[in-house]
Amino acid sequence: MSGFKIQAGLTIASHLFFIFLTFRSFIALRFDQILQKDQVGPARVFLIMLACAIGYGVSSFLLSMINQFSIIFTNIR
Repeated sequence: MSGFKIQAGLTIASHLFFIFLTFRSFIALRFDQILQKDQVGPARVFLIMLACAIGYGVSSFLLSMINQFSIIFTNIR
């Protein structure tokens, strides 16, 4: 039962890390300079939602790859 708690914690941490990383890279691209001054608020909400979608996708992909490799290498023996 403890293994499930550790896996859940690592999954949540991975998702949050990649969402944060994606959002920080969006900030580095400086989209706010392209937009009009009255559209910055909705654009930030959109960037947060887009960062969540991309970060979650990247995190899920990497966690799935790690899981598949662990299954492959444990069945070799």
